[in-house]
Amino acid sequence: MNHMSRLLIVLVMLASFYATQLVAAEGEIPLSQRECCETPDPAQIRALNQSPQWQTFRQQHGDWQVYRWNVATENPHRAIGPSIPIAGFSAITATNVDAASRQFLQDHADVLHVDTDHIRQTKAFRKRNVWYVGYQQVYQGIPVIHSEIELRLAPDARVMMFGSDYHPAITVDTTPHLSVPEAEIAARAGLAFDPQTDFVTESGHLWILPVKQAAGMQYHLVYEVQMMTQQPLGNWVTFVDAHSGEIIWRFNQVRYDTVSGTVSGGVKMVLPTDPDEVQPFRDERLTISGSPTYTDESGFYEVELEESGVLNAQLRGHFVDVNRQDGADAAISVEVTPGDTVNIEWTNENSHEAERNGFYHTNKVYQWINTIDTSITYLDYSMPCAVNIDNTCNAFWNGTGINFFRAGNGCPNTALIPNVVYHEYGHGINHKVYQEAGAPWGMTNGAMHEGLADVVGCFMEEQPLVGRGFDGIGTHLRNLDNNLICEIAGNQEVHFSGQVIGGAMWDLRQMIGSRADTLHQFARWGTPDDPDDDCVAFEEYMIEVLVADDDNGDVSDGTPNTEAIFTAFNRHGIGPDGTRPMLTLINWLFDDADGNDDGRLDAGETGQLIFAVQNDNWLIVENARATLSTENPDIELLTAEIEMGTIETAAQVDNVDNPFEFFIDPEADVQRVFFTITIEGDNFNESRAFTVETYIGRPSILLVDDDGGDDLEQYYMSALDNIDVLAERRDLDRDMLTLEEARLYDLIIWYTGSEFEETLTAADQEMLAAYLDQGGKLFLTGQGIGVDLVEHENGLDFYTSYLHTEFVVAQYRLPVLRGIPAHPISHDLLIRISGADGGANNQVFPNQIEPINGAEATFYYHGPDQAIGAINYNGDYQLVYFGFGLEAINNAQPQFSTREEVLQEVLDWLEDPSTGVTPVANSTMIPAHFAVSQNVPNPFNPRTSIRYQLPQDSPVSVKIYDSSGRLVRTLVQQSQTAGSYTVSWEGTTDEGQPVASGIYFYRLEAGEFSQTRRMVLLQ
Repeated sequence: MNHMSRLLIVLVMLASFYATQLVAAEGEIPLSQRECCETPDPAQIRALNQSPQWQTFRQQHGDWQVYRWNVATENPHRAIGPSIPIAGFSAITATNVDAASRQFLQDHADVLHVDTDHIRQTKAFRKRNVWYVGYQQVYQGIPVIHSEIELRLAPDARVMMFGSDYHPAITVDTTPHLSVPEAEIAARAGLAFDPQTDFVTESGHLWILPVKQAAGMQYHLVYEVQMMTQQPLGNWVTFVDAHSGEIIWRFNQVRYDTVSGTVSGGVKMVLPTDPDEVQPFRDERLTISGSPTYTDESGFYEVELEESGVLNAQLRGHFVDVNRQDGADAAISVEVTPGDTVNIEWTNENSHEAERNGFYHTNKVYQWINTIDTSITYLDYSMPCAVNIDNTCNAFWNGTGINFFRAGNGCPNTALIPNVVYHEYGHGINHKVYQEAGAPWGMTNGAMHEGLADVVGCFMEEQPLVGRGFDGIGTHLRNLDNNLICEIAGNQEVHFSGQVIGGAMWDLRQMIGSRADTLHQFARWGTPDDPDDDCVAFEEYMIEVLVADDDNGDVSDGTPNTEAIFTAFNRHGIGPDGTRPMLTLINWLFDDADGNDDGRLDAGETGQLIFAVQNDNWLIVENARATLSTENPDIELLTAEIEMGTIETAAQVDNVDNPFEFFIDPEADVQRVFFTITIEGDNFNESRAFTVETYIGRPSILLVDDDGGDDLEQYYMSALDNIDVLAERRDLDRDMLTLEEARLYDLIIWYTGSEFEETLTAADQEMLAAYLDQGGKLFLTGQGIGVDLVEHENGLDFYTSYLHTEFVVAQYRLPVLRGIPAHPISHDLLIRISGADGGANNQVFPNQIEPINGAEATFYYHGPDQAIGAINYNGDYQLVYFGFGLEAINNAQPQFSTREEVLQEVLDWLEDPSTGVTPVANSTMIPAHFAVSQNVPNPFNPRTSIRYQLPQDSPVSVKIYDSSGRLVRTLVQQSQTAGSYTVSWEGTTDEGQPVASGIYFYRLEAGEFSQTRRMVLLQ
């Protein structure tokens, strides 16, 4: 699998400026192909750590550690250690900060690879006890993008952190071949540029733009072109190669939220469904006979008046200017005379509720951030706030102001959701603070933009849910109280990936309280960012949080909240752990060499487990030991403990010469088996545990994981477990699938997740065609398949001939689909494919499709045009194809059908397409006996599901006990009717307190029946 990458074009003549390019979502063109460079070779990292220059530096200055190397330039991207005095300086001032910084860079040019004759200062300012200093490389008079050199200085002239992305080996022709007007035309490629409404705002600046490639760095001379478009809505920054006309990078800055008296108005305080509460309107501008005045924090105003006049009021002031898009702006005009008390209340009679809420909550979030950091100046303007825009279900920041849509399509007016207003203003904070700190385009990393905007709203409200009430009472868009990690959840759709950094900051706030509010803002002054790797950007932000928390000019000796910061960020896979080694399981293999040697473990065989781990931190693991464990009674461990020696920094070790061994009971059924590998060392207290899985025998269903390394299998495996269906998962990132193997399975479920390139490669299509020609059964699901095979012309024949589908449009706007009455699969099902809590929330391009060549519609999008989102075909083979991802079906909203219900219907139809399973039969199916299934997943963190069945109406209790027999949690205590049930446990007591890692037992009691099972919680 490959991530979406840009399609290179060659400029032959001016007309080819309009050639089609592969454009990312919403018209953006990513800077680089991540697959070439996101995983540095550990041997390179080890060599850089052990280089003579770096080792000499550490001998002279102490235990400095590089958090991340820039492998392409061999520079320390970010490093922290014992603070280093700058020779010849005892204090930093505004007049000497440049000289002191350049002195340090000259003194350590061998490590930083910086030529101080070819850099320009981009920032130098003091925030509290830290000087933030930045430089940019200049090549032949032209600045180099992403060549920052960063220093963090203590006031007494000590360096506490540095980093360099200086490019010492640039080679590029600095004479442009294109004129500026030609570059402006080239910048339109891939956008529906309308000269009547769209326009260039700025152009002509030349830059050097480095691009990572598999073979090394490539350098482009580029023009910067900024333009505004209406369709799609964009404030674009585009970099056009000044030689070829190719667009190298494009991103969107739109981010999809006396006479005296008082002024007040009714507003929503939390949810869009709340009743209005009258609140004072501070900082509102009034004019009396043309003279302006402003209300104070209590909404009070007073002005001296010698004679009668006219008082005019609008919802505008120091920090916000509300503009209604569907009518005239709210305005009040009243005659006044000296001595009058004129109280103004904004109501539905003189204003729209969206205007009032936009005004009040924009002022509120301004005051919140200004209280945290009084030094911000770039937010001190009357920010445009557009409300009642003629669209629905969204809001956005456009680079200068915040914008909110009217109500419709099941969504409230977005200006009525305070958290959404705070979120959109949070984008403004990100953009303006970065610009004030010297970053010309503000923050460019989309995921960090979204995540930190989420943080603003959630910190203000002191709760973790983003966009409460967006889809109705009890709903929300995202949850910062999550366990997403960057390796899996990063570099995906930006709102989803933003939950990683948002989750880290929410966890930090839970540990250190409102101190996190301060740290979250002051970390921005370091302008942490990366245009094409979320994990790099998040790690830079973590380092800036440490710098902001420092209290003595030396981060290496710990900050007041070092442990909490590392804990919060490491929980989400961000940055190296500063307190213990960081081990990663990089590969594992199950072997049946002592059995029939078919590569598959079978009952009665002796198996082996071989694995490899890597130490991603600078701390070594001394006398490492590994143990193997399993809760499965069909497994007898033969070799369960091994010695692994010392695991050095960036080193990989394996147990090829000393594998784990185990014996499988000859009577074991076909099943999935979980093993836990636990690694300990003498020099750290906490063990590191990894859970791996394999199969005994061969299930009849194969689940093909083709999501490009994302973590979407959890949605499929849990759904299969919940309907008691065993399927074997094949991860195509680890193992290819051949036709010979595919033939061994009765049915294949194949999902492609968020991929839009090579969703089904030519080899995949050839194999699947042969599998289907032999009467196979296939359930195929993914939002990118039609885009890839049809729009990108990578498999049109397979799409029409084998998938029996005609592609209509890539991005259907409604996230709800409904079944077709009497249809054997969908009948009365109703599904939602958006929302973070109950599904993957990853659908950017749900497809509208049409069945052809004997196929029939399975699901309609819930709208008036009966647009089709899924088809099924029954002929020489059986096929179900969803033009969206099953993983996105939201299980959290009871009015919609679950992923399990949909999957069950699909599998039932594929097994017997002549009848399918009707909803009546499904709803009245009574289990034959009492039973409680093993919890899934197990081991688990943070949540697990327990499924049980009742053959008759019974009083039921489901309780959790710890290993000493003490009652921890009562999950169920009530009478229930016959049927199947699933209950979840999130690892807390009845009082809501989290429990410790360990072994727990759950017990079902129903009438005369009782059964106890064991489970393991791993924190």
